[in-house]
Amino acid sequence: MKLHIYTSTPGLNRYPESERFALYCSVHRRLMHEDTAYRERYNSYITAIIWGGAGLLGVVLSILTPLAFTAVIVWLAFRTQKFMNQRIGEALQGQAVNP
Repeated sequence: MKLHIYTSTPGLNRYPESERFALYCSVHRRLMHEDTAYRERYNSYITAIIWGGAGLLGVVLSILTPLAFTAVIVWLAFRTQKFMNQRIGEALQGQAVNP
């Protein structure tokens, strides 16, 4: 399987390596303005990424939300237990403990 990256663009190797990326970008901008099919295909690609990312975000949030909720509950439980221990300890120190 051949990886299609910008450096494999036909005809790009005729230009100096230092100019290739800038040339590629400028032709991309020109095609976005002039070529409707190119623009539609590129915009379709970007839209697919955004919606796919939103779907992935939904999955991640559906997993992370219960975990975050559980973490908050555990944190609150420990914090409340610390408060209760302090207050009970103060009450015990203020009165004689009968075994």
